[in-house]
Amino acid sequence: MTNTAPVATDTDTATVAGSTGNAAFQFTITGDNGDTMITQVNSTPAATLAVAQTSALTQPLQVSTVEGSLPTIFSHSYWTLEPTLRDGNVILTLDYDPRDQKELNGRINFWVIDEDGLRRILAGSRPDDLALAAGSEVLFGPDKGKLQGAFRASGRGAYAVIVYNDSVVPATYQLRADGGNLIVPPPDSKIVEALP
Repeated sequence: MTNTAPVATDTDTATVAGSTGNAAFQFTITGDNGDTMITQVNSTPAATLAVAQTSALTQPLQVSTVEGSLPTIFSHSYWTLEPTLRDGNVILTLDYDPRDQKELNGRINFWVIDEDGLRRILAGSRPDDLALAAGSEVLFGPDKGKLQGAFRASGRGAYAVIVYNDSVVPATYQLRADGGNLIVPPPDSKIVEALP
């Protein structure tokens, strides 16, 4: 058992099996070279992150697209976002399924939070009050009907992305970052343990 993850290219995807407040969620990730890693995160107060992988790769997995599941009301997925350009624009696009469920309208989305906002959330503030960006429906073009949010990154610092489902309808999602990489939270993340 190791606490590291393989490096991936922008064409790789990570799949999250599901996440809830008290249940575990699992990431399955396959790199270009066929190496597979499974990461398990428990969202209990004593949350731990254990990583099992089939090869001895040592760098964090960075991808531009992740897929996940939000199976229950108030379920969340947490990702780290690192901009690829210093002081550049980052655009996040969220697609979800099923789209034909009106219950999901306005209840599935994402927030982008900076380090200060994350500290304030841990102190009890609401994420929607501190978000730098959240998704709005795209009205035209190839991403029509998806949710998209943009912000200008300051420096090269990392941001947190919280994808959430506040409806009773189970949903799956795909989140794409243009101008940034999405990263599985680190194995020893005390922040993931403490987040609501």
